[in-house]
Amino acid sequence: MRGFVYVDTDAFHCLGRAFQAKPIREDLKGRILLSPITFLEALTHLTLKTKEDVLSHFRAIRNWANPRDLHLLPWPSHAIAEFAFCTRADDLEFPSFVEETINSCLVAESATEFHEAAGELKNLLDNHKKQKAAQFQELVNLYVAAADTGADLSLAWVRAIANRAKVSIDVRPLSEVLSKLSAYYEYEQERIKVAANNPSYVPDENDVFDSEQLVYLADPSLHFVTGDGGYLRRIKSSPQRNQIHRIPLEELRDSSRIESLVARITS
Repeated sequence: MRGFVYVDTDAFHCLGRAFQAKPIREDLKGRILLSPITFLEALTHLTLKTKEDVLSHFRAIRNWANPRDLHLLPWPSHAIAEFAFCTRADDLEFPSFVEETINSCLVAESATEFHEAAGELKNLLDNHKKQKAAQFQELVNLYVAAADTGADLSLAWVRAIANRAKVSIDVRPLSEVLSKLSAYYEYEQERIKVAANNPSYVPDENDVFDSEQLVYLADPSLHFVTGDGGYLRRIKSSPQRNQIHRIPLEELRDSSRIESLVARITS
C-alpha cells in the first residue's frame, strides 16, 4: 500500500524552510498531505512579528506538494465520521474563509493583507480550544464517576465524538470505532487519567489539536511526522503507534533528509 505523510505545525515550518528555494524530488510530490489542523495553527502565526517568514513557508508548499492536486485532509469531524463510523459529517466546524485564506497565501506577496484574517482565525481557535477544554473536563468527571460505579468510560467517549461528528453512535459497533481511533483514544485516555489523579492539573489547551491530529491514523496509509515526543510517551499499545514518526526538527530542516524520510515511509 502506498503511503502518505502529514505533519504538525512545527514540522510544517521546517518543510517551508527546507524547500523554500528548491523543490522536493519529483517522485515525492503529492506524498505529503496537508492537515487542516496544521494549517489553522500555521495561519495564526501570520499575526507574529515573523509573519513574512511564515508566509514564505506557505509559498513553499508548491515546492513539496503537487500543485495539480493540492488538497487538505478532511476536517477532524469529517475524518471521524468517515474513518470510524463509515459515514459523513453534515457540516464543517470552521467557516469557509479558512480554505479561501489558504489558497490566497499560496500566491500572496505580503503577509500584511492577511493580518486581520489571521487574527480572526486565532480568536476562532482560542474559542474552540476553550470549548474543547470544557468537554475534556466533562470526560474527566465521567472518568472519576466511573471509577466508583464501574461504568464504561469508552462508551461515553465514543458518544462524545459521535455527537461532535453529528453521526449516530449505533451505525458501527463500539469495538470497531475504538479500534479505528485507537491512538486518538489512548492519547485522550492518558490525558484524562492525569487530570483525574491530579486535582491541580491544568490541561494544555494545545493538547486539543495535538490529539486531533491522531484521528487520521484510522487510515493505515497515513503517517504522522512530528518533532513532539509527547505522542509516543502517551501512546504505548495502539497498533497505530507505528504510524507516528518522531523526527528531530533539525533533521526536518534538511531537504535531503526529508526526501529520504518521505521515500522510506511512503514506499
